[in-house]
Amino acid sequence: MRKIVAIALTLLVLIGLALYVSNSDSSSTISGELSNFAVEDTSSITKIFLADKNNQAITLDKTQNGWMVNGTFQAREDIMQVLLETIKKIKVRSPVSRSSFENIVKSIASNSVKVEIYQGGDKPSKVYYVGGPNQDHTGTYMLLEGSNVPFLMHIEGFRGYITPRYFTNINEWRTNAIFALPPQQIQSIQLDFPKEPTKSWKINKSESNSLGFEINYLQTGKLFSAIDTGYLARYIKRYEMVYFEGFEETKTQNYIDSIIDTTPEQIYTVTDTQGNSTEIKVYLKPVKKGSEDYDGNPIDCDLDRLYGYLNNKDFVVIQHVIFDPLEKRPEDFLKRTI
Repeated sequence: MRKIVAIALTLLVLIGLALYVSNSDSSSTISGELSNFAVEDTSSITKIFLADKNNQAITLDKTQNGWMVNGTFQAREDIMQVLLETIKKIKVRSPVSRSSFENIVKSIASNSVKVEIYQGGDKPSKVYYVGGPNQDHTGTYMLLEGSNVPFLMHIEGFRGYITPRYFTNINEWRTNAIFALPPQQIQSIQLDFPKEPTKSWKINKSESNSLGFEINYLQTGKLFSAIDTGYLARYIKRYEMVYFEGFEETKTQNYIDSIIDTTPEQIYTVTDTQGNSTEIKVYLKPVKKGSEDYDGNPIDCDLDRLYGYLNNKDFVVIQHVIFDPLEKRPEDFLKRTI
C-alpha cells in the first residue's frame, strides 16, 4: 500500500512539473481551490490519518471520550490541539518559484508526510503532503492532492516551519497521563511496598465517614483509626494529575528486562468506579558508575528520575517530584496531636 502511495505521488508531481514548466508566466494566477489547505471548522473533523515515507502511520479518531490513537490509546490533548490549530490556521505564503520547483517537488515525493482529513464519511475531505522547510525555516512546502503546484505555507504570527507538527511516532502521540481521576471517580487506591509488605495499604471508597473513604492495611485488613481526613482528601486529589515524563526509548530490551526483573520499590494500583484499574511499578533508575550528587557525593541512582512499568506493558521514565508526594506510609495519614 505504501509503495502504491509513493508511486502515485511521484507520478502526480512529475505531471505537475511538466504542466508548471510549460507555463511561461511564473506569476500567473493559480486556482484557489488548489491552494486551500486549511479546514476552518476543525470541530467537524472526525478523523486524521498521517503516514510518512518510513512506513510509519497513525490514525487519530474523534470519540465521545476524546481523540484516540490507532483506536487503542488516548491522544495527548495538548498535541492534538496544536495539530487542529495548525490545520485551521495554515495559509499560503507564496507559490513555489520556477527556479526551485523541480527540487521541491522531488523532495516532497521522496520525503513528506501524507495527511488525510475526514469530516464524516469514509472518504477524506482533504488530502495533502507536508514537505520540509524553506531555506530560513520560516515556511513549509506542501502539496495539495489534485494540485499541480506546491506552495510555501506558514501560520501568521508564528516564525518557524510546521513539519514537526505532523509526526507519526505513536509514543509521542499517546497521552502521558498515568492517573487522571477526580476523587468522585476513584473506587480505590492501593500502594504496595514489596520490600516492606507490612507497610502496604489501600484506600477504599466507603460510607463510614464524611470523606467517603477509609484505609486499611493490606496484610491484615485492619482499618486505620484516627485518620486525618483533611490530609487524606488532599492526598486523593493528587491522583487527578499524575503523569510520566516519557517512554524509555534509548535502552535495549535486555536492559529494560534487567530492571523489570528486580523487585520494585512501590506498586501503585488505582481503580475507578467503573472497575477499570491502572497499575504502575516503580523502580530506581541506575546512573553511570562514578556519578555524583550536587555535593560531590557518589550515587548509584538518579536523584531526579525513576523508571515505571505501566500496566506491565510500557516502560516509562517518571519523576521524583511527581511520585515522592504519593509515597506515603500508614503513619502519614494519622491525626497529629499538638
